[in-house]
Amino acid sequence: MLLTSLQNPKLKALRSLHSKKGRKQAGQFMLETTKLVQEALQSRWPLEEVFATEEWIAKYGAPSEVPVTLVAERLFSQLVTTETPEGVVAVARLPRETELPEPTRTAFYVVADALQDPGNLGTIIRTADAVGASAVLVGPGTVDPYSPKVVRATMGSLFHLPVLVRPALYEDLRELKDRGVALYATALRTERSLYDLDLAGPLAWLVGNEGAGLTPEAVALATEAVSIPMPGQAESLNASVATSVCLYETLRQRLSKRVWFPFMGPPGPSSSL
Repeated sequence: MLLTSLQNPKLKALRSLHSKKGRKQAGQFMLETTKLVQEALQSRWPLEEVFATEEWIAKYGAPSEVPVTLVAERLFSQLVTTETPEGVVAVARLPRETELPEPTRTAFYVVADALQDPGNLGTIIRTADAVGASAVLVGPGTVDPYSPKVVRATMGSLFHLPVLVRPALYEDLRELKDRGVALYATALRTERSLYDLDLAGPLAWLVGNEGAGLTPEAVALATEAVSIPMPGQAESLNASVATSVCLYETLRQRLSKRVWFPFMGPPGPSSSL
């Protein structure tokens, strides 16, 4: 059956996933590109339904693991938030709320505290995936990690590591700290450099708002605040860039000290982008 009207109940429900309220009510979010749909299928993320054009099905084939509904191509510009629809959108199930994972000796978290730019959060999730982080914790005031823009910016990394929305983030941070996890924050005015730290043990990097930085509550909980050396004239770094610097220094130290992650073997050749 080919759907040709936006008034169809299925398509109205799909469009409601553009908003955070709609996603929360449905317990679902949307995947708007071919890559994301393919990554979700490969990662065995629970998908509810795939909506696609006949042309897309002819090119990529109909997924056998999930129901597929055909939609007229002319409707896609109003079904998705991308400027250039690819002829496919999938409805994915939001993950269940879970307990804070028990920190291991190599626990390695990224904590988003009131981060508001979708591109920044998506890039941070992607980088956290690349370096083998244990999880990304998302606190109140941070952009919804399951919004279409964030999901696209993750490039599929959202399906590779836990991204946990934590309403009581500061309680979580206290708990992690009590369990021996060092909480590190970056600051512009501190003599302690990122490169002075020993990052082999369990830790979490705290990432704050693009303009205001970390909240006072997060700063108070931090084990230590460190700076990223900037001998040039730039006043600061973009939030996702600063986070990437910290994450890759953590990875560099752990590899050089032969601290492997549970799912990794010895490091092989680096991949290119």
